[in-house]
Amino acid sequence: MCVVHTLQAPDGKESNCPCTDRKKIKIGGVTHGIDTDRFWDPVFAASMQAAIDMNVELLNERFDASDNQGSEVLHTRMANRITELCNRQDVDGIFVSIPSDIVKASIQSCLDLNIPVISVNAGAATSEEMGLDHHIGMLEYNAGKEAGVKLIQGSSITSGVCANHAKGVSVVEERCAGFAAALEDAGLSYIGEVYVPDDNEALYIENVEASVNKIGDWTGVGLLATGGPQHIPAISLQKLRPGVKIGVFDLSPELYEALDGGKVSYSIDQEPWLQGYMPVIFLTYAATIGQDVTNRVIESGPAFVLSSPSEEQIACEEVFYQACEAPAPAATEEASQNQIQSVTNSTGLIVGICILAAALVLMGAFFVYRMNAVNKRVAELEAEGKKVRRVSMSQRALSLVKPLDQVIEFDEAGEKDVEKEDSTPREEAKMEEE
Repeated sequence: MCVVHTLQAPDGKESNCPCTDRKKIKIGGVTHGIDTDRFWDPVFAASMQAAIDMNVELLNERFDASDNQGSEVLHTRMANRITELCNRQDVDGIFVSIPSDIVKASIQSCLDLNIPVISVNAGAATSEEMGLDHHIGMLEYNAGKEAGVKLIQGSSITSGVCANHAKGVSVVEERCAGFAAALEDAGLSYIGEVYVPDDNEALYIENVEASVNKIGDWTGVGLLATGGPQHIPAISLQKLRPGVKIGVFDLSPELYEALDGGKVSYSIDQEPWLQGYMPVIFLTYAATIGQDVTNRVIESGPAFVLSSPSEEQIACEEVFYQACEAPAPAATEEASQNQIQSVTNSTGLIVGICILAAALVLMGAFFVYRMNAVNKRVAELEAEGKKVRRVSMSQRALSLVKPLDQVIEFDEAGEKDVEKEDSTPREEAKMEEE
């Protein structure tokens, strides 16, 4: 907290409450979204926008692809960074994803230091177990189950398979568990959970085909693709097996075309923008005013998308809903009048100073001119043989308002004075002769 000016209460009186200097607030973020996973682009963009909107400092470095050497390695690096941030002693709050139990000890170390922690995207159950303030995202098991129910209602499938591109990540595993429960509740066959790569289309298709182990067009088979990296390979599989019914998670340009073409039944949007934006807002208010919402879980999904959005919506998604610069607040009539009066007063003061400065310059120039004129007149009188008395400063000052000859005093050197001067030697010579 920092007082930078006196605040006004609603009744116009001065307030004793200091203003909040949010620039000193530091919010940390650590998630498992590497820089090649497009799903996380809006999450990071939203957290940066929230930091700008709240005028706080954000410490949210994204892991690059080289850090993704298996989930265990990535999650260990996440744990190290969480510990590092909380040990800085200047972090006011931190938001994290909880993809596995590897990060739990680091999160607990933050709680032990009384640093507020919010979980996002992954780890809702662990978040509740550890007593974190909030979880912002989907309840993944529920989302997977709703995905299964939706796929069953929209087709005549008799069996289903769940493709997992992130082995060891709780989010995807919970989605598959929910999908399996939906099939079993409907009395349908759950083929199982098949692990697929997130960067090899041919191997993706090979693994799914091996799991289904069925020839033909796969009529009656349902496939749940659990994330954005599966969009392209799942669509390619549908071209080979046109009878398969596919439901997917997350959004992408490739997916929109498949939705409109009927190759994909639906997609689930978990609104990643909110997962990046909201934790920064909540943590900032917790650090500055100590207020919070009472809902522990803030569900950002699932929202089913059945067709592509408008071109305008797609354009906004591509730039992550870029915010316009905030306009200057509209002034009230009284404030406008005060501002006008202030400008008028300032202008009058500036004009007055300029006039005074100009007058001083002119007076200085005139003074120099008159002093030079006095000196010139003294020289003229002396050249005429007159004995000029010393001109004092007071006389020089008078020259500014009086004619020069009334100011300069001098004695006339007349003929009698000359004769007296000439006779003095003759008289002295005559006295010597006598």
